[in-house]
Amino acid sequence: MNRPCQKPGCSRDATATLTLDYAAKVAVLGPLSPVTDPTALDLCVPHATAFSAPQGWKLVRYRERNEGG
Repeated sequence: MNRPCQKPGCSRDATATLTLDYAAKVAVLGPLSPVTDPTALDLCVPHATAFSAPQGWKLVRYRERNEGG
């Protein structure tokens, strides 16, 4: 399931998916979605880590749970 990071100029593999709810002003960043969503952005580790929501927005970060815990 290798998909490229969608930041212009980046050639790394995506590991996270970012979705935006404009009406609620919420950005949700979570593990890479198993399916491609044309309304979402797939990001690599550095770009997902560096992402910050616009001023006045809430950022929700979901992380995968570790096996056995």
